[in-house]
Amino acid sequence: MPAILEADDVWAQPIVVELFDPGAREALRRLWGERERWWGALDRLPLTLAHLDAFRGNLMSRTARGQVETVAIDWAFMGLAPLAADVATLVAASLFYHGDPLDPQAVTSACLAATHDGLRDVGHRISMHELERAYAINVVARWGFVIAPLRAAGDPAREENMEQRLRRPFREIVRLIAERARYVCALSRGVELD
Repeated sequence: MPAILEADDVWAQPIVVELFDPGAREALRRLWGERERWWGALDRLPLTLAHLDAFRGNLMSRTARGQVETVAIDWAFMGLAPLAADVATLVAASLFYHGDPLDPQAVTSACLAATHDGLRDVGHRISMHELERAYAINVVARWGFVIAPLRAAGDPAREENMEQRLRRPFREIVRLIAERARYVCALSRGVELD
């Protein structure tokens, strides 16, 4: 990430200039400069049992006894993780990796409300503020520094290679990274890390 943030040629590419907000590079530099604080805050969150690959492809809906339920499959990565890790993966991977055309704020609100209700149902009391903070820390610390595909910008062979690896047009890859950067930077504002 630091090499890409310092690469003026990457940030001068027309596709990057077009799709990223004008202040995105500086905002990402600020986050990178604070990375140790974000990772430290992530390490201090309470641990929970987590799926660790909870994105739309591993979550299926079914109707049982007249109610719609979600069933998680592919538990290969299951383990202990910081509180809200699965919510962060669900939102960030679904929206900014797989490109689901959903409103990030609406998805985040729905996922956090359901998580809050689920924790309450099993007897764990946590305020929504604490859950939102844990979610923000997870998203920034685990998803905020993933911008490597930008390195291919302006090099047709590398762009094509990236398209083949990620199975989508390069423009779409850059658009999703720009949207994730916008979301992560906005989410990071005002989060108490210490």
